[in-house]
Amino acid sequence: MPAPAPYPASEAIPSLWLVAPLRKRSSAGFRFVAEVTRLLTEQEVARSWRNLFNSPDFGEETFRKAERLLEELRPESPLRHRLAQELAELRKIRAQRKKSAARQKVSH
Repeated sequence: MPAPAPYPASEAIPSLWLVAPLRKRSSAGFRFVAEVTRLLTEQEVARSWRNLFNSPDFGEETFRKAERLLEELRPESPLRHRLAQELAELRKIRAQRKKSAARQKVSH
């Protein structure tokens, strides 16, 4: 009896699922198995991105989460390119704000 599929049997594997062969060691040697990983859609990534940067105060944890979101997108995705540029700009803005706040503390 075959193992149950990690997705509904009534559907074909949707395009949002990535099937990757894995090499696993068993008592009989190495065998290849398929691992199915669900990728986020660009719409889901965009929504999560907006939610991450919704508040004016965001820190390093927010940047780490944003980087993980970028990893969900394919390397050739225009959305990935745009959000990577936006992330770089947000990091610059945050660094400038920190410098400005430090200067204001010193002058007071």
